[in-house]
Amino acid sequence: MNKQKDYLKKIHAETKKIEIDKWYEGLRTHNDPGEKYIYSWIDEHGEEFHIKWLNCKCRTCTKSDICGYSEVEQCDKYNEDKE
Repeated sequence: MNKQKDYLKKIHAETKKIEIDKWYEGLRTHNDPGEKYIYSWIDEHGEEFHIKWLNCKCRTCTKSDICGYSEVEQCDKYNEDKE
């Protein structure tokens, strides 16, 4: 995968992950956590997400949108892709 395409996929994955986590936080608190949550997520989890992203199967998985970019090194859905 070329660098630009990989970078765009990472940004897409990070955005989806933030949306998922924000949605769960909204369910937990029974309200929309708002834009402040996004900045907070980036500060608290952005670097960790980047490090995990470099090692995870999601980078090359066609099903990563389905599982919510779990940043896992081993994934049953990933293996289904290769069969």
